[in-house]
This record gives sequence, C-alpha cells and structure tokens, in this order.
Amino acid sequence: MHQEEIPVIFQPQGKRVYVLPGTSVLEAATRAGFSLFAPCGGSGVCGKCVVRITEGIESIDDATAKGPLTTKQINAGFRLACKTKITAPLTVEIPAATLADDVFKALGSDTDESFNVSYVPVRKHFVKISRANLEDACPDTERLCRILGEIDMDLPLIRGLSEKFKDHRYEGTAVIAGRKILAFEDGDTTSSHLATAFDIGTTTIAGALLDIAAGREIASATRMNPQVAYGDDVIARIGHASTCNSCLHDLQQMVATVINEMILEMANRVNRGIEEIYSITIAGNTTMQHLLARVNPESLGHVPFTPVFTEALELSANELGLRIYHAGRAWVFPSVGGFVGGDTVACLVATDLHSEQGPILLVDVGTNGELVLAVNGKLTACSTAAGPAFEGARIRHGMRAHKGAIEKVVIQNSDVLWNVIGNVPPVGLCGSALLDTAAELRRHGLIDDTCRLLNADEIPSDTPSALRNRIVDGEHGIEFIIARTGETRTGDPVTICQKDLREMQLAVAAIRAGINILLDVAGLEASDLERLLLAGGFGNYIRRSNAQIVGLLP
Repeated sequence: MHQEEIPVIFQPQGKRVYVLPGTSVLEAATRAGFSLFAPCGGSGVCGKCVVRITEGIESIDDATAKGPLTTKQINAGFRLACKTKITAPLTVEIPAATLADDVFKALGSDTDESFNVSYVPVRKHFVKISRANLEDACPDTERLCRILGEIDMDLPLIRGLSEKFKDHRYEGTAVIAGRKILAFEDGDTTSSHLATAFDIGTTTIAGALLDIAAGREIASATRMNPQVAYGDDVIARIGHASTCNSCLHDLQQMVATVINEMILEMANRVNRGIEEIYSITIAGNTTMQHLLARVNPESLGHVPFTPVFTEALELSANELGLRIYHAGRAWVFPSVGGFVGGDTVACLVATDLHSEQGPILLVDVGTNGELVLAVNGKLTACSTAAGPAFEGARIRHGMRAHKGAIEKVVIQNSDVLWNVIGNVPPVGLCGSALLDTAAELRRHGLIDDTCRLLNADEIPSDTPSALRNRIVDGEHGIEFIIARTGETRTGDPVTICQKDLREMQLAVAAIRAGINILLDVAGLEASDLERLLLAGGFGNYIRRSNAQIVGLLP
C-alpha cells in the first residue's frame, strides 16, 4: 500500500527530503547527505546527535526524544536525532557541533614528506619497440615481452596495442602491476607516478597521495568513518552487517564513497587527475578490512573471534568501488588475526620493528587499541577495546578533533588556559584535552588517586580561589569548568564531570592492561623498555607526560 511521505527540511543548508512516517531524524539526515555525530549508533545514550526542531516540534513524542538533554536545551527545541520519529512535516536545524561531514578536515593538510620506496606494487617502464619487418614479423605482444619479460594484458589493451605503437612512434611507458600491463602511455612518463594509501580506522579514515617517482607524500586528507552512524565500535558494526540483506553492502559503500571523495580532494589540491593514480593500498583493523572487501565479519563477533581471511588481497579498484585509473589495482594489507589487523602490520612495516632487538613497545591508540612488543626479534601482539572516549564519545562535552574543539589544557598561575582547533570559541573538548584536564586536576590535587573529582570542601586548603570557583554542582553532579559560559560558541560552559573521568579511565585501563599483559608474558618490567612508539591519529596529539600521569603509558 502506498503511504504518503513526509517532507523534512534541514537548515541552514535548506536541504529537503521526503521520508515515511516513523523515520528517525538521524536516518532522514543521512538520506539528505548529512553525517551526524552519533557514536552510540542511534541507541540514544551518548546524547551527541543533538538537533534543534524549529518547526513541527508539537508533533514529536518527547518521551523518547529528550534523552539526556538538559531542561534548558529541551525548552530551546533541541532533541536527539536518533530518537526523534517523524510523523509530521519538520524543519530541523543541525548545529555545527553535531554535523560531522567536515570533522577531520582541520587535521588533513598538504604535505611534502619524503619516504623510502622499498617496494612498489605498480611500476613504470619506458620501452622502445622495434617495428615489424620481413625478417622479424613477431606479434606486438611478443615484442613487448622481449623487453618486459612474461606479461599479461587484458583484451581492451590488446585491441588498441597496434594503434598505440603507431601513435606513440613505437615508444612509450608500460604501467605494470605484477605480470599485468595496466596501461601504455605516450612517451617517457616514468617521472610521473602517483599512488594512494589509506588507513581505515573504526572512527577515522586517513589518506595520502604519493608521488612514487620522487618518493614524496604530496597531499593528505582525513575524514570521519561514516560507519559511526551504526555504532562507535567494531562489535556494533559487526552486528549491523548481519541485520539485513543490504547492510553489509551499505557499510562497504559508505567507506568507498568517502575514500573516493578524499582521492578527488587530494588530486585537485595538487592539480592532478584521478586517472593518473594506478594503485591504492589500504590498511585497517580486521573488521574494517572485512567490511571494505564486503566480507561478512560475523565470525569476529563471538569467541574465538575468527576472521574469514587474514592474507593480503590484490583486487581491481573497481571491484571495491574505488575511483582511480579504470584498470587500477587495490591492495589490502594482511592481518595477524582476530582484532590485530592490517593497520598493525602497516605499523610493523613502517617501523621495521621485526628487525629490532628491543625491548620496544608499539602502541596504536584508538577505538580499537593494538599493541606489539618486540624482544630479540620476536613480536608479540594484542588488541584492546579502548572504546571511543578518546574520540569524544560518551564524554558530556566531548567531540572529535575538529574546528571548535579544545585540544590542549594547562592550569597555569591559577588560571585555566586552552588551545582551540581553528582558533575559534570552543564548542567542546577532544581526547587530548580530556587527558590534559585529568592530568592537570591530578597535579593540583583536585582529583584523588582513584580519579574521583573532589568537591570544594575536600580540595587542599591552599588551592587558589580562581581554581576553587571552577568546581561547581551541576546537573550531572560535581563538575570542573574548563571554559566559562561567555567564552564558548554555544553559550554553555565546557565542563568535565565524574562520569567523564570514569569513561576516560575505562579507555586508559584497556590500553594499560594490554601493555601490562605483554610485559608480563615477556617477563619484563616497564623500566626494561628501550623505546615506546606511539601510533594512531590520537597517539600523534597526546602530551606524553600527561598520558603517564593518568596511567595510559608507563
């Protein structure tokens, strides 16, 4: 039976979509092309997918739509997008802090970083082909094999080979992957050789455009993994992949679409075309690699957490829906097993850790934390479920590291100083600021050994009044004010409460437990470590001394 669809208008973009009655505002926003910050996957517990209903609010059932919002927010028309069901026409305003489309653009930047090219899966070879004559009437393909060795060609390339030889004056550049020629270019193009590389994290996707000939990274980009709409951890994604016939396909398409956008963005930034890119190399945790390859990761969701595959994959980029050169190739890193994935293998390759004597510890800090201990050439790895607290999820004023996020906190001369990404009034705080705040509170005696936030009567008597006045009783119990009402973009203070500190402790404990287990298995103490290597987007931005104070690092 045909059911009339309901119009929903999203502001300030003015985008209109039509949805069936009962559709959530979160799903409607996704259909309209907006990615909202919803790390709990729509379960209504994180309180991050906040939108403001400007027209039609009287049609909403507030019994579920309010969630953990404050009375002030509710009176202003704010509701949770994931729990707001559409039964009548709505006009919805998406706050900047909720809109996640451009979350990580502040972290992606053009680079000119050199690297060593030890192995290139796609290579270029300039050749000069002799013309056929009565004495040497060998086929064109055989003439190429004389120079390049045994090679294969797809039929479309064979069909145009003779014309290419004539048009290119019997010389040109063969683009080769393994034993297969992907293209034959006019002239000597060996100095122009582009490739891309991507790290698909549970929360973050990072990409780089590489000039292979020069051994340089020439552009980079970072975005949120749009799959966070279905949960902020791999278990939630695994569960969603099996809930409907199209769910696995939809999850794969989400990532492919974002990667394609990033490829185009990076290519445009350096005035190059995507058809100049012949290869894409991808690493991610085991679940992300399964989803990318459209392989159901259901077996990873229960004991004994067995992956469907761990070997490296070589595929057609088109097969994954990735837009580079039409015959370009895609390589997916091998995994170790379970939740120690291709991203960890990539770290091992980048650091050459297998050849180190150690003891050296590699820590990849992320939603899915992965750790490797190298001792006398032996590698031992484990994975820990750190959760999304470092990405701002489950933290009341937490957010990811993008414009408006406080990323550094220092208590100095009795005042609280902070840096904000984008140099704008703050909206919330990201993971690095969460660690900073906890460490500073510990330094100044405002939390105890158990990370309990002390009330004004419990803190040391010599605590300056400027700090004492920042400890208040809020709607969520005792809170410490980081940024005051008049300093923020939202008009609400940015604070940290006891629940935030407990969420941070869970993430810290997961990483530290993994570290302790690896050391225990090897019969080592933390003091035996010669080096500690930090990886991951979050790992690059934390202050190491503060990470030690809160117990994240030994």
